[in-house]
Amino acid sequence: MRGAVGLLALLVIVAVVSPAEAMPRVHRPEFTKNGDPATFDILGGGSPEGAWAIELRGGYPWSSFRGQLGMRGGLTPLVDLQTALFKRWEPSLGFSGRIVDRPRGRLSGELLIGWTIETGEVPKNGPHAVARVRVMGILGRVAPWFAVATGHTVYVDETIRISENATETTLSARHEWAPVVEAGIAIAITKHVGIDLGFDWHFVGAPDRFALPGLHLGVQVGAGPRPPPMDFAR
Repeated sequence: MRGAVGLLALLVIVAVVSPAEAMPRVHRPEFTKNGDPATFDILGGGSPEGAWAIELRGGYPWSSFRGQLGMRGGLTPLVDLQTALFKRWEPSLGFSGRIVDRPRGRLSGELLIGWTIETGEVPKNGPHAVARVRVMGILGRVAPWFAVATGHTVYVDETIRISENATETTLSARHEWAPVVEAGIAIAITKHVGIDLGFDWHFVGAPDRFALPGLHLGVQVGAGPRPPPMDFAR
């Protein structure tokens, strides 16, 4: 698994950052001449001004909903909802932006702030923040992508001590770290509709707790103006 992830990450990074002279000139497919498909905006990060895209992802154990809208200045506001087996919920708001944007790939970053709600015998909830980096290589209608994130949640624990004379309540903060590794293959069916198949690895409670990777299938839709990316290397 680690070898496959490393190879996929290497391929998409090379596609994004390698000089144009090192690769043969490839004509852009007809459906991407006026901009990349919406599915590439969701999974590669960032949207052009005025363009919107949403994704519904189902998988085990994690499923999610995501929506974004491109704004002037290169920033893309995000709304994101993650859930693990409908027992752990992570609604978030944030923004993303493209760092490198070329016809054959892109690199982007994003920041989100939200709330974690976990049900069970001992319910837990608290604020969380996520920072994520995405990299995508674009090969016509197909685009392998890779993402790494670091998530942080602060839980406030309440301890009640009851004695004969009084009841004392003490609050204490507890930090939970949840790094995430994701990768997959996006397929643009049309400029406005696409799918992706991949895996996600959420290390909730790292490094004390170990997690197994999960699989997901996502559907992306979107519309709006999509100007072609600038290729400064050409």
